[in-house]
Amino acid sequence: MHCARFDVATGEALSGPVPPYLGNEPLPPRTGTFLQNVGMLMQHVRTESIRTYIVKVEGGWVWVELQLAATETKPLLN
Repeated sequence: MHCARFDVATGEALSGPVPPYLGNEPLPPRTGTFLQNVGMLMQHVRTESIRTYIVKVEGGWVWVELQLAATETKPLLN
């Protein structure tokens, strides 16, 4: 139940791990309680941007360039 969203071109984190909106229908009571508890536990979790790679599809093969993309300016782990 991660649900974080990222921009696939840049790797920028667009939203955190708990979805802010679950629709208009009421949830069953136990599910609502569960999601409230998850929300409390996850409120301190940060969603970091992710590394991106240059990718191309050629002849049915997917090629991934393993060097850092131009948008990467710092290592993800210090």
